[in-house]
Amino acid sequence: MPEDVAALVTLAQKSATAIDWHRESPLLQHGSFDEVIFMEDPVTAAGKDETAFANLDDEILALGPYGPLALLRSEGENARIHLPLPPAEEHAPLPRGWPLEEDGTLCHQLKKIGFCFNSSPAY
Repeated sequence: MPEDVAALVTLAQKSATAIDWHRESPLLQHGSFDEVIFMEDPVTAAGKDETAFANLDDEILALGPYGPLALLRSEGENARIHLPLPPAEEHAPLPRGWPLEEDGTLCHQLKKIGFCFNSSPAY
């Protein structure tokens, strides 16, 4: 997650599920957060709201009970999706229906399709 966004979010050590997401987004129109459980619950900093993220040119794609679960940041012609996961989150189970390869780790699979984790570059 970018440093400017990390200043707006902390991770609570409890699980969370999405309460809302942009179902009309081209990135999410073929997927669902119905059965996805995030092992950390992102909590938006006190006094901040969606406007604080919008001021950073971030769109909240999925929202948990206390903060964003997925953010979209446009960078010119490119866009990156940021998930508020700790950097050590290497072996999280994949949601049902996601393609698995021999490695099978969430970070590896998501990096291959352009998702970003913290300050790591997308592959």
